[in-house]
Amino acid sequence: SWDELMTALADNWQSESSRKVRKLALAVPKFGNDEDEVDQIVKDVFDSYLERLPAYRTLRNGQGPEVSCYTMSTSNITSYVPNGLDVLATPDGRFAYEPLNEGCSPTQGTDHAGPTAVINSVAKLPNEKVAAGQLLNMRFSPDALAGDDGLARFVSFLKVSQKKGIYHNQFNVLSKAQLREAQADPMAHRDLIVRVAGYCAQFVSLMPQAQEAIIARTENRW
Repeated sequence: SWDELMTALADNWQSESSRKVRKLALAVPKFGNDEDEVDQIVKDVFDSYLERLPAYRTLRNGQGPEVSCYTMSTSNITSYVPNGLDVLATPDGRFAYEPLNEGCSPTQGTDHAGPTAVINSVAKLPNEKVAAGQLLNMRFSPDALAGDDGLARFVSFLKVSQKKGIYHNQFNVLSKAQLREAQADPMAHRDLIVRVAGYCAQFVSLMPQAQEAIIARTENRW
């Protein structure tokens, strides 16, 4: 019931009854798996935001180019980590203070139907209207890109992404094991560079929460 859900959220999913509710919440289909009903909900959120934007005016309104207006962006760079520190538990099963989702990416670890399903979901969003940046992060297993066949599949994947109107897709090709090794021995892995969001950085230099958020991304395979 609604009351049970609200109690579980306030409890941060800690009690036995709250954990049962969270199990149900985690089982609900999530964005990024090419399920029309779920993806339409995300699209509706985007559309409702875009519909409201024209009612707001910038400080330069009437004093400069006509393009001096507010636009939509999902390029939250790394702010999804500190922003999550201010957000309590959410109905998708996320614990309080954990990172939020990155840009238009599926929430970490909730996309389980493969990389093609991810871009199919993102392609249903009004990407052409998100003028200030539509950021999609993905992580691939090194095995997925190994050899000529793996590289050819990845090139085809990039071409299909472009044809679907996804214009900002960035990748890490790293396994969870590699990232855990870097956490265990930072000095030996100072040369490990990762794509964080809109920039690259030394993995070992990132705050622990940002490291965990990258590790939590689904490790895609074909």
